[in-house]
Parts: sequence; structure tokens; C-alpha cells
Amino acid sequence: MSTREAFKSLYKHQFFSLSAGVAASNVISLIAMPFLARLYGTESFGIFALFYAITAVLGTFSTLRLDQAIPIIEDERERTAISHISLVSTVAIAAIFWLTWTATPIKDLIHAPPDALFGLYTAIAVALLGVLNIESQLAIQSGHMKVISARYLGEKITTVACSFAFFKMSSYGLVLAQISGYIISITILAIGNRGILWRGFSLNRKYAHSVFIKYRDFPLHNGASTAFQILTLQTPALIFSTLFPLQILGLYNLAQRIMDAPNTIVGSSLGTVFYRRLLEAPKKDLHRIYWRTMKWAGTLLLGAMIVVAGFAKPLIEFAFGDGWKESATILILLMPAGLFRMLFFVGQNCLVILRRLDFGLGVAVATFISTVIGILVGYSIFGTIEGAVGISNVGVALSLFFGLYLIKRELERVI
Repeated sequence: MSTREAFKSLYKHQFFSLSAGVAASNVISLIAMPFLARLYGTESFGIFALFYAITAVLGTFSTLRLDQAIPIIEDERERTAISHISLVSTVAIAAIFWLTWTATPIKDLIHAPPDALFGLYTAIAVALLGVLNIESQLAIQSGHMKVISARYLGEKITTVACSFAFFKMSSYGLVLAQISGYIISITILAIGNRGILWRGFSLNRKYAHSVFIKYRDFPLHNGASTAFQILTLQTPALIFSTLFPLQILGLYNLAQRIMDAPNTIVGSSLGTVFYRRLLEAPKKDLHRIYWRTMKWAGTLLLGAMIVVAGFAKPLIEFAFGDGWKESATILILLMPAGLFRMLFFVGQNCLVILRRLDFGLGVAVATFISTVIGILVGYSIFGTIEGAVGISNVGVALSLFFGLYLIKRELERVI
């Protein structure tokens, strides 16, 4: 396919409409980050890293990943039932977390703030993120790419604005700003989806059970796979919270947030459009679409990362100050795994279409194990966060590369 044809395909599937909002939201975040880093300091960033890690793990899994089935369900009654089952599950898991946090000494195992507010804010964020995921999948199913684009932009503007507005609220300003962003994001999606999630809520136990059984491969395979993917991303912060002071965790969080910018653009725009393209395409074309997308995206991302790596240290020192310069090294070490993670995040949509979710689970387990073992080995050898990040990311990159190969091989078998 020529460059012109590729751009026509992207335009047809609303890639530019979606990516415009995602890119703009990340530009806003990157511009604001140096000011927020100087305003809050490393400890507040460390608290936010811990909050975000727990929220991402529980919030993403709170729907049991049944929400991922929404775009491929053609029967409206089944789709409604899955949406409501996911909603009930989200609220239940958020409540269970809150009770566990307050009634057990789990918070004493990590360097969490001693007051009760941290657990409460995290429980609220878990519930909001679960609802956000359900609304997002409903928007994908309806093809509302412009609404999804507006959601990202609205969320980021709100989060950044509230981060500045809440900076005097002890060390929870970033946390409250993120919660505010989730609320705005859900509101935008709910309006775009015409409130379909909240209309006529009812859940027949017998029918809900039959629907759950029909789509049980999503919680069993996709749910477990996603849980391991999120754990791979967030476990480092949780482990580092036991090995290093919150200031060191804050340095890691800054590097991770910078790395998340391209990850969000690729995953939320290209990944979503790629998924919609797969839903519309004949199965015999899936391999061609996959291979073309991987070549284009891989080449562009690799080139961009090489440029950023060459200027990472002076840019971070200039933007954030001398106190943050160690984040540059961590950022460079995150890049190899970051490249393959972005590509795999896009490519794994093929496994949903083919209902081969067990493949994704295997890759997710491998990356999680690589992360944990890499951190422990790197820390035992070097005794530094840089050593732990470097070793673990090599293993993650290799695991994800193998996962991309598995997807390609599976697609080659489709007739």
C-alpha cells in the first residue's frame, strides 16, 4: 500500500480526529509537567505514583474485563447485560478495596501516607476508572471517535488545571486532580453515548449468568492478561516503594509519566482505530492490516525514541531542574520495553477478534515475570533503581517481541 493510500485509510477510520485530541492532551500534560514538578516536589510525585499504580491495577480489572467484549457483541440485550455486570463488579471491587485497606495492615507494608484519605481517594478512583472503561468501550462500539477524542482532551485539561488549583492541599493535589479528570471524562463519554449505560438499569440474575458464561473467556483470559499487563507497568512502583524512599519513587514516576505520553497516543488513537478497522475487515485481510501497521508504527516510534534518548538528559535538566536529572537515565532505560509495549498494545486487538485470548495471557505472564525477576536481579547486583529498571526492561522487551511474533504467526493461519 502506498503512503497516500495509508493516509486515506487512516482518515476514513477517523484516526486523525481521535489522535488530535489525544496528542493535544499529551502536549498539555508535557508542557505543564515541569511546572508541576517544581511545584509539588519528588515526595508528592511518589505518593501519586503509588496511588496511580493501585488505581490502574484494580480499576482496569474491576470490570473483570467483560467490558472488552462490548464492541464485538451484536445483540443489544447481551451488550446491555455485559455493561451492567461490569458496572456492578466495578463498584463491588472498589468497596472491597476500601474495606481491606481500612481493616487490615496492608498499608503498613509499603511507604503509603499514614492517614485514611489515601485509601478513600484510591477506592473512589478505582470505581471511576472502571466506569470510564465501560463508557469507552460503548463509544468504540458505536464508532464515536470524536467523543473519545474529546474525552481525552477534557480529562487532561481538567487534570492539569486542578493540579495547579489543588497544590496547597497538602500532598494530595495530584491525586484529587486525577479524580477530577476521571469525572469529566466519564461525563463527556456518557453524553456522547446518550446515557445508554445508565438507562433502565436492571439485571436478571439468570440471564446475566448465561451471558457471563458465554463471555467467560474475557475474565478468564483477557482479564488475567490485562491484569498481568497492568501489573507489569505498575509493579515496579509498588516494589520500589518498599526499596527506596518516596523521593526516588518520584524520580521514577516522572520518567514513567513522560514515557506514558507516546504510549497513550499510540494505544488510545492508533490502537482504537486499528481495532475498529479489524472489526470491519474480512478475516483474510487481518494479516495484511497487522503487518502494515506494525511496520509503519515501529519505524516511526523507533526513530522518535532515538532522537529523544540523545537529548533526554539536557532536556530534563532544563525543564525540571537539577533535582530531577536522574529521571533522564530512567527514561532512557524504559524506552526499549516501551517501544514493544506500544506495538503489542495495538497488535493484541487481533487476539480479541480471533478469540485467542489465551495467547495474550501467556505473553502478559511472561512480561510480568520478567519485570519482577529483572527488578530483583538488577537491585541485588547494582543496588540502584537504574540497575533494577534496566535489567527488568530487557526481559520485558524480549517477551513482548515474542508476543508480536505469535500474533503474526496466528494471523498467517487465517484463511
